Amino acid sequence: MKWVFDWKSVAEMDAGVILESHEVTLPMPKAESRSSRYFQVHIYPDHHIELKLFDLPRIK
Repeated sequence: MKWVFDWKSVAEMDAGVILESHEVTLPMPKAESRSSRYFQVHIYPDHHIELKLFDLPRIK
């Protein structure tokens, strides 16, 4: 997985602030069930990542 933090303002872009990029390889998370088909990615301020493979709750 690769991600890039974008500029916070046009002023940063105009000033030539270099974009911050990161890359990490992670194992696939364990699925909630055999029918799990939704993938969630959380990128935290300290740059650690958590992944989740899950089912959506059924709406009755």
